[in-house]
This record gives sequence, structure tokens and C-alpha cells, in this order.
Amino acid sequence: MQATLTVFVEQSCPIGYYCSAGTSTACPIGTYNNQTDQVDSTGCVSCQTFATTEEGASTNAWQCVCARDYYMTLAGECELCTAAGDFSCPEQGTDIT
Repeated sequence: MQATLTVFVEQSCPIGYYCSAGTSTACPIGTYNNQTDQVDSTGCVSCQTFATTEEGASTNAWQCVCARDYYMTLAGECELCTAAGDFSCPEQGTDIT
């Protein structure tokens, strides 16, 4: 079950959230928002294919990590570990650096 965090807001809406009718809602897991004053959920940008964030209210694309069995390429894409030959991806968030 995924919980939604809602906070009453009197000023500008912070990054990682979108705000409407005086409330602030965290962007859900798998998305991020690096801009202030977003008014709806379209302000939350999805991570690339086969990637997610580890928590809600993420504020930058670098918080997106590849799923288990995938690795992050230098181009920022998630590829299946078998595509890398002998490379092992034992856990979520593996990259080739």
C-alpha cells in the first residue's frame, strides 16, 4: 500500500511536490519534480523506463534508479544486465561507473 503525504501550504509549492487548493502533495514513487509552484500531478516527471525512485517527493532525475536486473548506462538509460555480457546486477540501483 502506498501512502500519500499531504501538507497544508500557505506559500510557494516546494520542489518534489505539487500544490492545489492550499495543500501540497508529494510526487509519487517513480517520479520527481525539480520545479517549484507546480499546480497538479503533471508537474511530476516519470523516471525513465525500468527505473523508479526509492521514495516519494523526489526532486531530481538522478534520484531515479534502475530496477533489479537492470543497470544504468552512461547515457542514463536502464538496460537489462544480460545485455552487458558478464556484468552482474545484484541489486536495484546498479550502474556501470
